[in-house]
Amino acid sequence: MAAPTLPKGNPASLPAFKPSGFKYTQAPNPEWTFAEPPTTTEIGRQWAEQEKLGWKTFLPAETDPQKGIFKEFYDAI
Repeated sequence: MAAPTLPKGNPASLPAFKPSGFKYTQAPNPEWTFAEPPTTTEIGRQWAEQEKLGWKTFLPAETDPQKGIFKEFYDAI
């Protein structure tokens, strides 16, 4: 399968970001600047609140590949 090609032209002409599948879009936060913390946006603040609940971890060597390891990897993406 060939890699997709980037659309030509002004990035602002792309549709707004919506997490519903792959297609080229504008950045989720076009005003973002380097080193800006994620908590400067509402969705970033929500993510930071969820972080306080802790992270789900697993040991691949102790996980049945047929029942869970691939699901864990896909859920992480």
